[in-house]
Amino acid sequence: MRITKKQLRKLIRESFHDVAKDPETIAKFQKNGYTDDGRTKNKQDGLGPLEWGMYTPQSQEEVDNMIEATIQMNQALELAVDALMATNPEVPAYAENAYYDHVQPVQSTWSKTGAADTEGREHAADWFEGQGWEWN
Repeated sequence: MRITKKQLRKLIRESFHDVAKDPETIAKFQKNGYTDDGRTKNKQDGLGPLEWGMYTPQSQEEVDNMIEATIQMNQALELAVDALMATNPEVPAYAENAYYDHVQPVQSTWSKTGAADTEGREHAADWFEGQGWEWN
């Protein structure tokens, strides 16, 4: 039996299931206060599960890990901002330092999700800059 390229593409497309768009995943995002596409509703609250640059989840267990990692990393962002706010106004405060003190250690604990990869640091830097903090 011969399969055409068109048939092969269709088989591949049908066999690939995007867990991030699964109704169960969307319900988990909504339950935790994120949009259907895994983003935060308010950027001041941090980043959503699909905004941190973590690996694309392949199962619901990975979705759960991604959400837990996001919650912890957003808490670390909050601690970093608190640390920046507590600095002496006469001394420049750089978000990069606060990132390495507070956010990066949390990302390291979630390295299996891809949280500690370069994208996570870049997304955090963009978030800090979007909040008005200077990245060194």
